[in-house]
Amino acid sequence: MTMAAVKREYEKSPADYWLSPRFCSKYIMNNVNTIRDNPGTYLFNTTCMMATLQGIKYLCESPTAVLDVGCGPSMRSLDMKAKLLCRVVGLDYSPHMVAQAESINQMLPEDRRVELKQGDAAAIPYADGEFDAATTYGLLMSLPDPLPAIREMLRVVKHGIVCIEESQDVMTDEALTHYEEVRDQKFPGRIYHHAYNRLFYLAGASNWSVTPLPVPDTWDLGKPPCYARFILCR
Repeated sequence: MTMAAVKREYEKSPADYWLSPRFCSKYIMNNVNTIRDNPGTYLFNTTCMMATLQGIKYLCESPTAVLDVGCGPSMRSLDMKAKLLCRVVGLDYSPHMVAQAESINQMLPEDRRVELKQGDAAAIPYADGEFDAATTYGLLMSLPDPLPAIREMLRVVKHGIVCIEESQDVMTDEALTHYEEVRDQKFPGRIYHHAYNRLFYLAGASNWSVTPLPVPDTWDLGKPPCYARFILCR
């Protein structure tokens, strides 16, 4: 193999990760095992889910349909279905993630399953206002240009969007340095920094809020993450 045939790390794109069966399988197993085995990660994951549910309820007291964009293997989607007792649709552009999600759903009773759809967040295959709310978890930070996706989510919802994203808005200088190292060296082409306030304005959101998400003291997997919850109103 020549050097020209070797793709440089910094030339990677999101497709190199999310369209790779090997990466998707490893990503899912790491997430499942980490949440199961690490109390700090389990508690932080619970915090993020509670923040998402609270955000949905803020937008709509009694939702009948929620879209989980970038659903991955659908564990979050299933949690939302169990808590909200409404229609939940998981959308992901990776066929390997959707296949994993379908396998997980098939292990559950039919009334506990979610709908699954392969599709692009920048061209959501649903009608205007079909959902009460949409959610993301780490999706926007995985897109080089998330503006089309934000516009599409606002198009298909009646009330708004709840986004859980790692954001410079809530980072200390030390956290930002660590974030940049992970973004540029460990996972080049997978993680991006965005000026979310500007993006939400350009997407046409009427207003939005940002809330830092606390990391538990029991976190012991290196530097703690710096995630925030964004609630966008249509």
